[in-house]
Amino acid sequence: MTHPNHLTPSLQEFRGLTVDLERCTPGARRQLQNFLSHTVAGAKNPLAEIEALEEQTLAAAASRLSTEMIAAGHDDDAIENALVSLRGHLEAHFIQRKLSALYER
Repeated sequence: MTHPNHLTPSLQEFRGLTVDLERCTPGARRQLQNFLSHTVAGAKNPLAEIEALEEQTLAAAASRLSTEMIAAGHDDDAIENALVSLRGHLEAHFIQRKLSALYER
């Protein structure tokens, strides 16, 4: 019996995601394997564009939310709670975008 956390050969941990290589498109699978193997010179992270967009979106949204809340007179705890909630929401959104990009769904 295998350990419940044991990954099969088709499952790979990649940038915080468990990716099923068998479900990936052939192009995404090739890119992931090249990136993970480090044997292909200059192998690009297949999710780099989404990750860059994620950083930009999070920074812009956090800036706007905190500015609006400060202007409305909210206290530090309310602002911090709102930012934590925003981060959680955007993380879930971008995880779905990453999986959609890999699996083309």
